[in-house]
Amino acid sequence: MNIYTVSDDKKARDIMQLLRLNAECARLHWSRTITDVPNDVISSLNTIEQYIETKVIGLCDSKMNSLGDEEERQMLDMIKKDPFIKDTLGVGVVMRGNQANELIKKIKGKNQLSKIQAAVESGMNVVIF
Repeated sequence: MNIYTVSDDKKARDIMQLLRLNAECARLHWSRTITDVPNDVISSLNTIEQYIETKVIGLCDSKMNSLGDEEERQMLDMIKKDPFIKDTLGVGVVMRGNQANELIKKIKGKNQLSKIQAAVESGMNVVIF
């Protein structure tokens, strides 16, 4: 996963919507309960997912850092345990301001999340994708 920054709040909200759409496409794509998805639908999901990846990266101002495997694992563990972290890091967008300040309180001192903390403390909106 990569850490990107976005200065424009509207772009950050647009990215949030795109990442939610991406998550829904992935859920259908990899569903274990709906197994009879036609090939043309799978192909369409792939097209949507590729579009979203290109669009998200295009909306971001810059790439700030990348997460290693252990950092991703710790982030995913925290997402599972904390509803607020699920609603921020789990969505993939941390909005600057109150949301960012609250997240910093929760992850401060977690060495594996220091890259995320530094990005959030930058004062920019942060995208993890």
